Amino acid sequence: MDYKTIRTIVAMSKSNAKPCDIAEEEYRLRIDNPATYCSGIIFDAHEIFAMCVTDLVTHMNDIANTEKAVEKAWSRLPRFAQREYLMQLIAKEVQNTNIIEGVHSTRKELSKALDAASGQNKHTRFSEFTKLFLELADSKEKSVAESVADSVADLNVKSVEKSSVKSAADSNESSTSIPQTLQDIRKIYDSIMHDELESGDTPDGEIFRSGKVSIRDGANNVVHDGDATEAEIQDHLAQMLSLMNSNEVPTLIKACMCHYVFESVHPFYDGNGRTGRFLLALQLHEQLSMPTILSLSSIIYAEKSGYYAAFSKSQELFNCNDLTMFCCTMLKYIKKAQNEVFNNIVLQLKQIIYCMNKLFKFSKKTAISKVQYEVMTILLQNKLFSYNPTPMTRKQLSEYVGNAIAEQVGERKIVSALNGLIELGMVDSIGERPIRYELSKKANEMFA
Repeated sequence: MDYKTIRTIVAMSKSNAKPCDIAEEEYRLRIDNPATYCSGIIFDAHEIFAMCVTDLVTHMNDIANTEKAVEKAWSRLPRFAQREYLMQLIAKEVQNTNIIEGVHSTRKELSKALDAASGQNKHTRFSEFTKLFLELADSKEKSVAESVADSVADLNVKSVEKSSVKSAADSNESSTSIPQTLQDIRKIYDSIMHDELESGDTPDGEIFRSGKVSIRDGANNVVHDGDATEAEIQDHLAQMLSLMNSNEVPTLIKACMCHYVFESVHPFYDGNGRTGRFLLALQLHEQLSMPTILSLSSIIYAEKSGYYAAFSKSQELFNCNDLTMFCCTMLKYIKKAQNEVFNNIVLQLKQIIYCMNKLFKFSKKTAISKVQYEVMTILLQNKLFSYNPTPMTRKQLSEYVGNAIAEQVGERKIVSALNGLIELGMVDSIGERPIRYELSKKANEMFA
C-alpha cells in the first residue's frame, strides 16, 4: 500500500514549520477530503476517520465475494451438522477470546458452557458469554422468519399474523441488536462477565469504571492508557453508539472504527476484550455469516502481535486519529477468517458426502427404515461436527430425527429403530437412566 500515515508525512517533510503544524495541515486535508469516512468521534481534538483508499475498497469487495462462497458451502451442510459446527465455532471463539485476555478455560469447561447455553444444564462458567453468541446465531434464523412475515403481509394476509411471527423473531432483540444506550453496553458486559469478576474489578462508576486502567499487549507491556474519567468514557461511547447506528459509513469500516474506539476507551477494569469482540460480532452480523464471525478471534489470536501493533501505530504522535491503516489490517483479518472457515467447511463437506454415500449403500443392502437411516445420520454428524461428541439420549434422537423427516417420532418408534440398529451391530447403547447411544466400532470402521 502506498498510503502514508500522517506521522510519515511529517517525518518526510522538508518544511521549516513545527511538526505539529505540519501534522495539523495534513489532517485537515484528509478530514475534508470527499473520499474520507468521518466518524463523529473526537479523541484529543481530532475526529477519527478513514480514507477510502484502493486497498480498503479492494478488501471490502474481496470480503463480499468470499462471503458468497462461504454461505454457499455452508448451505450444503445438513441442518444438524450446521448447528453442531456452530457450537464448535462458538466454543473456539470463547476460548480464543479468553486466551487473548489471559483467561484460562479448559475443554471440559467450554463443553459445560455449551450445554448450559443451549438449555441442557444450569449456569456454569462462561455459559452466559457462550449464550450470547448462540443467541446471535439464532437471531439469523429469526430474521428469516421476520422476512417471511413481511412477504406474507405483502400478500395482504392479516397484519395480526405478521405481528405474531415478528414477536417470535424479536424475542432476543436486546442481546442480539446493536446497543442503543450506554446502559445497553453495560447489560451486554454484565452478561459476558457474569460470575467472572474479581471483587476489585466490579465497575464502580455510574455505569462504567471510575478509576484508571492501562491497555497491555501480549507481552504485558503498556501500549495505551484508557480514558481517565467516567465522564470521558460516557462521552466517547455515546459518540461510538451514534456511529454504530448510523448508515453514513459502510458497515465493515464503521465496525472497525467502533472496535478501535471501545478498546481505546477501555470502559471496564476487566473484560474489555471479550466485550469489545462481542460488540464487533454484533456489527459484523449485519453483513457476514456466523461461521466467518466466529472464526475471527482465532485469527486475531494468531496475529496478536500485528493486532496490537495496529492499535499502537494508530495512536502514534502526529497520526491524528487516522484509522485507514487500522481498518485495512482488520479487514485483512476478516479475509483470513473467511478463507480459514471456507476451507474447513469444504473439508467437512467432503467428509459428510463420503460417509453419506457409505450409509446410502448400507441402507440399500440392509433395507433399514427411514427412521433408522436418520438415526445413523444424526449419530454420524454428532461424531463429525460436535465440539465434544457424546452419546445421545432417546429424547434427543427423537427430536432431531423428527425434525429431519418432518414428522413426530414417539418413544416406541425410536426404541424400535434403535434396537434394530443394535441388532445390526451399527449402534451401541451406554449406561442407563437415561440410556445413551453412539455409533458402534463396526459403524465407525464403515465410515472410516
